[in-house]
Amino acid sequence: MPPAGIYIHIPFCKHKCPYCDFYSVTATAGLNAFLADLRQELTLRADPTLAVDTVHLGGGTPSLCPPDAVDRLLSTIQAGFDLQANAEITLEANPGAISSGDLKRLRAIGVNRLNIGVQSFRDDVLRFLGRIHDRAEALAVVEQARVAGFANLGLDLICGLPGQRVDDWRWDLEMALSLGPEHLSCYILTFEPGTPMTQDREEGRIKAPEGARVAELFETTVDLLAERGYDHYEISNFARGDTFICRHNLTYWRHRPYLGLGPSAHSFDGCSRFANQ
Repeated sequence: MPPAGIYIHIPFCKHKCPYCDFYSVTATAGLNAFLADLRQELTLRADPTLAVDTVHLGGGTPSLCPPDAVDRLLSTIQAGFDLQANAEITLEANPGAISSGDLKRLRAIGVNRLNIGVQSFRDDVLRFLGRIHDRAEALAVVEQARVAGFANLGLDLICGLPGQRVDDWRWDLEMALSLGPEHLSCYILTFEPGTPMTQDREEGRIKAPEGARVAELFETTVDLLAERGYDHYEISNFARGDTFICRHNLTYWRHRPYLGLGPSAHSFDGCSRFANQ
């Protein structure tokens, strides 16, 4: 069997964004107890013969976890699985939910890839999306990540917003490119059932962009990033060359096995798919 990936879902957030339908909670007082249970789940599902070449901490907001807790999680994985020496270890972080000291500590304990949920560099867009940070905080956390030693840095952006013009989106892309990220994830806003943003659309408070405008935004993304040397290796993901393609992403797309831990996480053993509730 080829090496597997491990996905760990950390469902805690400071604030629930109105467009998000991933499982998350804002009662962060339970974080430490949850992390202890998560280590127990890792121990129960341990397989020393299973080679693991990617670990991805997603959420939620994994950067709310104290670095020492992340260290304990990685140590539990190392003790229970055959964690490869060159494993890609990614942590998703949000501006406003991580400090420069945390970034230095995370890099020191072996997190070698950071994915930052910027979503936009426009303060008006960030307010619309319900984000807890502003443009200045987004720029600061990217600089702090570089100082901490992260040489594999991804940024998340969202397009397809109500009223968004192509020039607005191009400005956001140019802003991101000026920071020299190794990876960009450019997602089209999805109106998921049951979210506050979908309710706003259904009740006429906002209007979703027409399909032709969304297609134009997508084509702008593909063309501009290709001009700047980014490979479009997956629907929403772009990497600055093969070295920086997210290997954990490819685990899913190439139907390789992965183990999901934490609430709502999914797993695939090469034959069957199953999920935590």
